[in-house]
Formats: sequence, C-alpha cells, structure tokens
Amino acid sequence: MIIGSENNHLIKVGIMGACMTAMGAGLFLTALCAPAHALPQNYPNKPIRLLLEFPPGSASNTLARILGQQITALWGQPVVVDSRTTAGGNLATEAAAKASPDGYTILWVSTRFATVSSLYKNLPFDTTRDFAPICLVSTAYVVLVTSATLPVKSVSDLIALAKSKPGQLSYGSSGNGGNPHLAMELFKSMAKLDIVHIPYKGLPPALPDLIGGQIQMIFATVAPVLLLLQSEKLRALAISAIKRSPTLPDIPTMAETLPGFEAVTWQGILAPAGTPSVIIAQLNDGILKIIRMPSVHKRMVEIGFDPAGSTPAEFADYIKSEGRKWAQVIKASGARVD
Repeated sequence: MIIGSENNHLIKVGIMGACMTAMGAGLFLTALCAPAHALPQNYPNKPIRLLLEFPPGSASNTLARILGQQITALWGQPVVVDSRTTAGGNLATEAAAKASPDGYTILWVSTRFATVSSLYKNLPFDTTRDFAPICLVSTAYVVLVTSATLPVKSVSDLIALAKSKPGQLSYGSSGNGGNPHLAMELFKSMAKLDIVHIPYKGLPPALPDLIGGQIQMIFATVAPVLLLLQSEKLRALAISAIKRSPTLPDIPTMAETLPGFEAVTWQGILAPAGTPSVIIAQLNDGILKIIRMPSVHKRMVEIGFDPAGSTPAEFADYIKSEGRKWAQVIKASGARVD
C-alpha cells in the first residue's frame, strides 16, 4: 500500500508538472502573439474625442460633426468634437500625438497635414512617426476665380495678362500654407508667372477685395463663392480637379490648359501611433459604412465634398504622395509659416 501510494503520488506529481509545463508554454506563446496593447473589450464603451483644427461653422467642421453624429448612432457612444484652431491647427495635432493610443482620441486632418512638415520648423510632433492613418473621408477641388471686371475669360487669357504685367497682379489666399495658397503657387510655377501673394485670415475677408478688384484672383472652395458666381460678381475660370465636375460641368479643368495640374483638398481621420490594429480596422469599417449612406453622401456633396473612402494603408500612401508633391511646391515658392 505504501509503495502503491508513493507511486500514485509520483504519477500525480508528474502529471501536474507536465500540465504546468504545457500551461507555461501556452502562456509564453500567448505573450509572443499578443499585441502591444491588450485587445479592447466592447470598443467603444465610452465617449470618443475627435480633435480638429477647423472652427465651428466651417465646411470641414460641419462634415466632422456629421460623421461624429453617425458614429454615435452606429456604436451608441457620443463623439465629442474638440476644435483647436490656434497655432495654425498644430495644437489639435499635438494633442492627438500625445493622447493615449486606445481609440478614444482620433484626429481630423486635411491636406495641410501633408504639408505641415515642409512649412514649419521644430514641430512638437512627427507626422509620419506619431500617427496611424485610418481613412480618407473626402476630397474636394478648388476653383480659380477672378474679379468680373478683370478682362479675362479663360486660364489662357489670365496667363497672357499676367505675363504682360509681371509683378503687377495679385492673388488672395485664406492664409499662408493653406491649399488655396499652394494651389496658386503650383499655377505660378507651371505657367511661369510673377503674381503677388496677399494672405488673408480666411476666405470671407478676401472676397470683398476680389469683387472690388483690390486683388485679381483666388483659388476658393465652391460653396462660399457659388452665389457670387451665379450673380456674376465673380468669374470662374477653371477647377483644380483632373476631370470636370458634375456641379460645374461648363467650367474647364486647369489641366485642360496646364496638363498634369491637380490641387485637391482632402479630409481624413488618424489615430495616435500605437493604437491597436483591431481598433483601426473597426474605425475604418465604421467610417466607410457611414460615408456610403445615401443621406450622408448627399449631404457631403451639398457642402462641397466628394465622398472618398480608403483602407488605412491606402490613406498612408496617399498622405506620403501628397507630402512629396507639395514639398516641391513649397520649396520652389519659399513659403514658410512662422
């Protein structure tokens, strides 16, 4: 009996040891396979903060709020839109870069995100290292608009006039480094023109000067100038897209005069670097569902945006290509934001 008990005890010990070894190996493999951050349970289970650089009332802010409302409806958690418009929008980007990578802080970005590294020195964030792209939400073109009193009716006319008066014509922009500014610098570079830049604090204060002839031209998004075009107070010469727009089918593209010209303004969403891939994928899936909704699609078009959509990898590649393109324009123009 004693011998049998000892044997039974040894057998039990051996079995337990084998089990512990197996469990240890399993735990080791789990540790190897686990992501850097523990997988979230029931994400999202609290409010999501959406940081952006655009002020309330702007088309971009409106679009961000539309998306936020739909995310709330889809997942049952409120999206808090947090506008931080000072420091050229860099405060919003910096706050997102420093936020916890848990999916509860996301960042709304525009074309400016791809140009900021070329425009600013000593940024407190790195646009490549500190962020994880989620989705390209929308694109939009800008329109080359002139005063109705300027004696031109086409891009070719404008080029000829500008070349006959080097340094005498001026253009307005919504601010240094913005897409309208860089679009005009691309135009100047491709057409080899000398036109003076007059920056404004946004588009609205520039329009009265354009109507009055104090400045002669501007690149502008469609919505703010549509009524002025319809009333013939301003004249549209071309759009910056590659193809003509269904909204303005009679307006030619810049590329019809300057082959290869394209200046698209875009909007998208990023997360802090290190956000789990499962959350990135869930956010991407949700955003794609939302922008494909007929009601959302219609509303986006009404406020001047073309719905886009992408995978995270596609959006990452797009940001890189935009960065390379505009870096060349910025270098050639000498544009800088202090």
